[in-house]
Amino acid sequence: MNQVEKPQVWILDNNKNTSHTYQQALDDSFDFKEFSNINDFREYYLNTLRSNKSRIPDFIISELYLDDGCMIDLFRDPNFPKNTHSQFFIVSQEKDPSIIENCLKFGASDFFAKPVALPVLQAKLNFALQEKIKLEKQDVPVLKANTLTFYKNDSFVTTLTPKEIRIFSILHEAKGDTVTRDQIVSTVWNNKKTCNKSFDVHLFNLRKKLWALDIEVDFVPPNSYRLEKGCALII
Repeated sequence: MNQVEKPQVWILDNNKNTSHTYQQALDDSFDFKEFSNINDFREYYLNTLRSNKSRIPDFIISELYLDDGCMIDLFRDPNFPKNTHSQFFIVSQEKDPSIIENCLKFGASDFFAKPVALPVLQAKLNFALQEKIKLEKQDVPVLKANTLTFYKNDSFVTTLTPKEIRIFSILHEAKGDTVTRDQIVSTVWNNKKTCNKSFDVHLFNLRKKLWALDIEVDFVPPNSYRLEKGCALII
């Protein structure tokens, strides 16, 4: 019988005593990994994603300011994938509402003011973990928008090209309503003339990839498309 893997918590903090405090408060029901700077964390995190997310962390608890930078700058980096199953919790003595708002705006799941009420942190992690388990049981596909990659139950499924992701985004944002062929072409190709064949090829390839996720793009006569009703995605 395979041993059940514990949820992973990655901790970014210059102070090892703080990291140990988190670990003691969250007890041995979690596995922990520690980082003392943003660069080491970023490199390790990206390598984990590239390896088909074999052990991506469930939670990341980070000090807002570390020796080599601020987590907001990492969140704002367009090359850093924020839309994953990992939830970021920022911890800081910062009291400026605009900075706290930016943390939440650019990718943090929550913000904790120091001194952290550890029972509250533990309760929020446990609740978020239960919600994550519920979603996984629903077998819901997940689109990692920054990497143009689909995952399902944390397993790599397919990668979309830039044109495919734009077509998909238009259909997804329509929330089940129809979008005409001309609307899609005009948006994706920025009103530039394109032959019908080019659009047809991109749409064919997109449909083929989405089919692997049990998602269908319906054709609605005379010249419109829509994502099938009930298509559930975490974006």
